[in-house]
Amino acid sequence: MTSVWSESPMLVVSDLDGTLSEIAPRPHLATWVEGAPDVLKRLVALPNVTAAIVTGRSLDDVLERTRGIDPLWLICEHGAVIREPGGAVTRTSLEPDEQAALENTASELEAFDQGVFVERKERGIAIHTRGCPPEVQKEALERVLVLAESTPFVRLDVLRGRQVIEVRPGEPSKRMAVERLIQRVKAQSLIAAGDDAPDLPMLNLVHQVPAGRSYLIRSDEGPLPPAWVHRLPSPRAWVRLLDKLVRYREAFL
Repeated sequence: MTSVWSESPMLVVSDLDGTLSEIAPRPHLATWVEGAPDVLKRLVALPNVTAAIVTGRSLDDVLERTRGIDPLWLICEHGAVIREPGGAVTRTSLEPDEQAALENTASELEAFDQGVFVERKERGIAIHTRGCPPEVQKEALERVLVLAESTPFVRLDVLRGRQVIEVRPGEPSKRMAVERLIQRVKAQSLIAAGDDAPDLPMLNLVHQVPAGRSYLIRSDEGPLPPAWVHRLPSPRAWVRLLDKLVRYREAFL
């Protein structure tokens, strides 16, 4: 672990929900794990360390949550919207037929109701089924899959997470965005954390750098961790680990 923590340049990437915050019944109710904002401020202040939050949330949402934490990369909507520490924002545009397909899917699911919450984003939609009966969750997923398959000239991917279903055009992805960031900062060490199946391709990037370590925050709703992932029991454990990393790097300043 020491070599992973010592290498420079270092890149630290973290999912948000279920990783730096506890999972909440609805997205707007999620809050930071105690100590997370402070440890992120100290992390981004370290020399030779780049930090990024990589999330499915919208940029406006994450900007509000990370106010005062800079320089910090914000990779939002699974890599479709990226804000650099200096403030430059890159957006992957939607084609008109993609926009129409997403609009139709969102409208159909909003009409379904049944306690399902449909969140519209710049480049996709999220269907939150937390708190819904199992039969409603199953029917919602079936409707999403049918709607995604009913757009033959538009590729809509369905990402199944922890009682949330993401519908979005096929690219980009969290993995693609982090891979480009690795190249940009010439990272020699990568430390990455997530909590869900869509995070696993991003976490696997630790094998593409000289030193890397990935962490999966475990839950009864999450995937079984592959052998190459280190398990953590909770978001609080991830924040404590980041605090140890920061203290280790600060000791050599």
